[in-house]
Amino acid sequence: MLASLEKDEPAREIAFLSTGRPLRDSGLAHVLSNLSGYSKDGQRLGVSVQAWNETPGPDARYSVVSVATGELVFETSKDVKSFERLIR
Repeated sequence: MLASLEKDEPAREIAFLSTGRPLRDSGLAHVLSNLSGYSKDGQRLGVSVQAWNETPGPDARYSVVSVATGELVFETSKDVKSFERLIR
């Protein structure tokens, strides 16, 4: 049963992304998420998420998600060029 729960964790994280409240941001007061793009083959989605309590944070977090599996493929707050390359 434990292995099953671990296997489902990436999908659970993406479910939270789709509602704008990723698991690690669930305790924060403000969350702004945007669909940033998708790959030409339709296999990956790009999502940017900003979350904060009182003052907006410094940078958004950029995530690339596999459409087929729901797994988080890539995540960064600094390497925007790699993010953009993955969603082309």
